[in-house]
Amino acid sequence: MNLLRMSGGHDEVPWEAECRMAVLKDPHNPKTWADLGSVYCLFLKPREAVDAFSTALLLSPGSADLWRSLGDAYRQLKLHDLASASYREAMRLVPDHAEAWIGFGHTYRDVNQPEDSALAYRTAAVLDAQSDRTWTLIATAERNSTRH
Repeated sequence: MNLLRMSGGHDEVPWEAECRMAVLKDPHNPKTWADLGSVYCLFLKPREAVDAFSTALLLSPGSADLWRSLGDAYRQLKLHDLASASYREAMRLVPDHAEAWIGFGHTYRDVNQPEDSALAYRTAAVLDAQSDRTWTLIATAERNSTRH
């Protein structure tokens, strides 16, 4: 499924219906549940996303990407402790998971801890040195830490 095509917002209901149908056809496939969770996150339905990602994790508990996605859904709900725990699990499974480190940094940023967010972003930058986004996040976090 191409999630980038869905970001326009006008296709929200058909994409959600398509993902639900895929889950009904193949309920034991963690990818169908992950796709549904991604759609819910995209359309700002984080409670539904948590349910979908949690189901996917029951089917594939060793997936660092699913743990990172669950963390993203918890961040949308502002459940920072659960988001951090999910990102930590992703990083435990795959220590060089740059996106999990970025999510971890976002969680620190959300709770106004810019020094810790900068440290997490720096770790992500070391893991993915080509990412302009990570360097921008570091600069922003460091700028915010000098204000405190």
